[in-house]
Amino acid sequence: MKDKKTIVSAILSVIAVVAFIYSYFTEEYWAFIAAVGLSFIVYSIMFLFADRNKKESKLRITLAVMAVTGVYLMVTSLLWGIGPYDISDWINDHIWSLIFLAVVFIGITLMAASLDIVNSRKRMCDLEVVAECVELAEKIEGEDERPTYSPIWEFNHDGEMKRIQREFYTNVKKWLPVIGEKRTLHINSVTFDDYYEDKPSDAFSKVFLFIGLGFTVIGLFATVIAILFIQ
Repeated sequence: MKDKKTIVSAILSVIAVVAFIYSYFTEEYWAFIAAVGLSFIVYSIMFLFADRNKKESKLRITLAVMAVTGVYLMVTSLLWGIGPYDISDWINDHIWSLIFLAVVFIGITLMAASLDIVNSRKRMCDLEVVAECVELAEKIEGEDERPTYSPIWEFNHDGEMKRIQREFYTNVKKWLPVIGEKRTLHINSVTFDDYYEDKPSDAFSKVFLFIGLGFTVIGLFATVIAILFIQ
């Protein structure tokens, strides 16, 4: 399977490079956009079905949105470049609106990634426990940086005391418990190396969410502006 993925990746890379060179020298920019759309479609389908039966499969919604984005990019660019004259001419007249609409798709993809991160964690962390914070691990990245902390939790499982820590460090107080505080956690019962809380405070997924929301709002606003004032 890995060999097939490597071969597919190599083929898509060659197509993208050739399309970029062709677009650069001929100013037929639709060719490179079509190659990008094709890559989106192939990668999303390939990874969407590769491990679809495994519990660890993560980015299902994201990959589905990527596939739709790829179809949009590929079909639009092909119609722009080699489609019927009236359609190609219409796309050329509305090219900025269509470009900004692609930004909306990117934003939706990022928001889908945020949702996938949360859903994946919920699928994998299937053991609910009441854990006590016994320590705050400290990490300092540089000499002038403020220290960040990661809580270490202790809980009883089948009569055995276990400890768990996630590789997420922060100095935001509202996300950090105090030592001795007890919280309900959902633990990965297989590896005991990941968890989430009932009220998730995962900054990583929130970053995707807010960036995606920003792209979507800005893309929609720019699309409307382009329709009303540019074209």
